[in-house]
Amino acid sequence: MIASHRLLPLLTAATFLGTSPVHSDQNEQSMTVELIAAAEVGDTSRLREILTAHPKLVNAAGSNGNPVLFAAAGKSQLEAVRLLLELGADLGAENGGGARVLHHCAWMGPNLPCSIC
Repeated sequence: MIASHRLLPLLTAATFLGTSPVHSDQNEQSMTVELIAAAEVGDTSRLREILTAHPKLVNAAGSNGNPVLFAAAGKSQLEAVRLLLELGADLGAENGGGARVLHHCAWMGPNLPCSIC
């Protein structure tokens, strides 16, 4: 039997190497982070590249519960919003608080071009 003080380094190594079942979706999580970052800066080339490789991430949510579409709309990235909608982003998707992107646009105020939605 392995002593508990010897088990922690093994579990840590397994997690780092991606062999832990708890972190089997680590690549998907990192792609979601990258997708949201691309949406926030309006990097449509990177958005298209990621979503071509991982189409199911089009409605992925970040750690704050906001879907990718919120990230683009919240930073007034009109072309990114258009691309996300073209690629199947759900305009009716809700964040963790039950708000939709249109609520988000209204909350962000007059500096956000709500016509994007």
